[in-house]
Amino acid sequence: MTPARMVSPSRLTRAAALTGLLVLVATAIFLLVQYPLLPDLLPVHFNRFGRPNGWQYRTLPRVLIPVGVQALLMTVFGAVAARSEEHHV
Repeated sequence: MTPARMVSPSRLTRAAALTGLLVLVATAIFLLVQYPLLPDLLPVHFNRFGRPNGWQYRTLPRVLIPVGVQALLMTVFGAVAARSEEHHV
């Protein structure tokens, strides 16, 4: 097995990474600013008619879940993109 070569990222790759990071930071800031305005009980499950039928208490980790999901998706997609670039070189 040959050792992997390092490929420097293109301008488009860097722009995509920077955009993703900016969206991640903007999401975190938005959620932190809105946090005090959220109700103490958040609807977390809905029936087939769209009516809430499950609630959980507002906590900072729960409200920041979208930031964690975004970070995970950026990591996975970044790894896939890096792996596919490696095979096209």
